[in-house]
This record gives sequence, C-alpha cells and structure tokens, in this order.
Amino acid sequence: MGGRNVDFDFCSSEFSFVSWLDDLHLLPLVQISNPFYIKLVKDFYSNLKMVSDQNQEFAVTSVVKGQRMYLDARILASILHIPHTGIYVFEHKKWSEVEGFHPNQILSILYPNDPNIHPNMALTTNRLSVDHRLLHHLIVQQILPTGEGYAKLSRMQVFIMWCIISKIKFCFPLLILKTMVRAYSQKKSVLPYGSLLTLVFLHYHIPLDGEISTKLKKEDTYNKSTLNRMGWKKEQGIWTYHPRADQAPRLAREEQEDNPPWEHDAPAPAEKFFFPYLFTFKVFKFPHILQYSIHPPSCILQECFISVGEPQYLMTDLNALRWTTVFEGGPQCLTRVP
Repeated sequence: MGGRNVDFDFCSSEFSFVSWLDDLHLLPLVQISNPFYIKLVKDFYSNLKMVSDQNQEFAVTSVVKGQRMYLDARILASILHIPHTGIYVFEHKKWSEVEGFHPNQILSILYPNDPNIHPNMALTTNRLSVDHRLLHHLIVQQILPTGEGYAKLSRMQVFIMWCIISKIKFCFPLLILKTMVRAYSQKKSVLPYGSLLTLVFLHYHIPLDGEISTKLKKEDTYNKSTLNRMGWKKEQGIWTYHPRADQAPRLAREEQEDNPPWEHDAPAPAEKFFFPYLFTFKVFKFPHILQYSIHPPSCILQECFISVGEPQYLMTDLNALRWTTVFEGGPQCLTRVP
C-alpha cells in the first residue's frame, strides 16, 4: 500500500536507471518516503468518483475527513513535482500503437542475448539486467501498481520502460489517476499509492493529527541491502544475479506474489494442516460450532488450526479460526478455543 523509493546517493552512483528517470524529471516520484495512513487511504478510495466526461480532462474527486479533494493530471503533477505533459495510452493485453514504438526494438534492449526476439515471446524478468529489473520493480510498485507480481512483464510495463529509456514524455499523473480508479473498481485487496496520497492529504490540509500512521519498512527503499536481499551481488564491479541457495525458495515465491511479505496489511493466514483422513466440514449459523465427519472414524485431533470460510463443504484459507476437540468416531462438533 505504501509504495517504494530509492536511496538516491547509492542508486545514482551504481545504476543507470536513476539518470533515465532524471532525464524525464521523474525522480520526485520515486523518492516519496512519507508514512501513510491506512484508514485515510481506504476512505479516499471508498469515496473516489470520476467527475469528467468525454469532452473534459480526466479528473477525480474524493472526500476524507469531510474535506473534498479534486485531482486532475495538472494538479497531481504540481503536488508530486513531476511533468503532466506527454503522450498517454493504456493497453494492457496488446502492444500500444504509438508512432516510433516497435516492440522488437525495446525487446532487443531488454533481452540482448536472445536471438529469437518477437512480439509474442514470453516476457519474463529473470533475464533482465539489474537496471531494467529495478526499473520494472519501481513501475510495479510506484508508477503502475496492478498487483501482478515481479516474475513477468506486461506489455504496458514494457511500453512504459521504452518511454523512460528512450526519453519519451508520458503523462504519468494521468496514468496514476486512472490506476487509482481501476484499483478501486477492481476491488484490489491492497490499495496503491499510500505514501503518495499522504502528499495529496497534506496539499488539501487534511488534518493528520491523531491518525495512525504506518512507516515504510527498510525493505521499501532500494539500497545495497535491498539488492542483496533480492539476490544481486556486486562482483568485480558488476552487479550479477546470484542468489544464495537459501534465498532461492523465498525469491521464487515472492516473484509470483502480488506483493512481497512486508507489503501485506493483514496478518498471514493460518497454516493449513493436512491429515491422512477425509474431513467434511459444515459451518452452522452459530460461529462457535463447526460440524464435521471424519473417515476413518477413529482419530484424536487437538489444538490445530482449521481454515473456515463461508458455509461450504471444503477447507479454505479465508478466515483462520482455532478449534480443539477430542473425539472417537462419528460426526462431532468442534468448539472454538477462546
């Protein structure tokens, strides 16, 4: 929810992507490190409305703590200190049709060692250079957070990378506004731009005193420690992707996740326990009673975690509830532990 930022001193001395962003005056967008306010962010999205029609500039409004806020690309750009001019296009599934943009051209830059570049190739990130990998991370987390994880690139992400690398002006404030609307309309579990919205709240003088703030974690800043955690090591002056054996399972898991572990707002779901028995569960209207049948009918089960969702006949991980019982055969009732 909060977002990501870069350690400017470290990254500017080590990587080229900082100068790419600087050429387009986008550095302020990746240096936002404000704490964010989960309740206010949720209120912002709950009250978010589009107020423009086809003949007007795209704009949104929202109300937080009784204060109405109006945002269009120009206003948001002034708050973030980034440009609001340039092209705008959004194509998620197909390649953008923009003059001068040819998929094979940017793909040959992203995959220089692949002799079989073509527009329909698999767009994976595990072959990207460190600069392109970090730029993709920032796009996923700070510019176009769509909750798709890090393992693959979308065609829109590749197009944004082309704009940045090729110094093509793009209207990023408009992209952010439309991503806000898209995130809310799609009921995303993790709402984007938390720290960015703090700047919006400050601009509109939303009182923050007394509100519970959440600081960005150290992993949210790209620096040497973060790079090492991602599996990158500097060897003989060159950053190479060389994760340790004990890092590989975690990195593979995080690449597929919508958000790394430190970004989840809710507690981790309870661990599922699998037993060599066939269980059938039914949830009754009383929340402290859960009926089950078990085969074989002789077993002892004590103090385990069973995941229970809406009334149904299968185990889910929607809500972790703790139950305890000792039983011998036949349908029984599990009683929730206080």
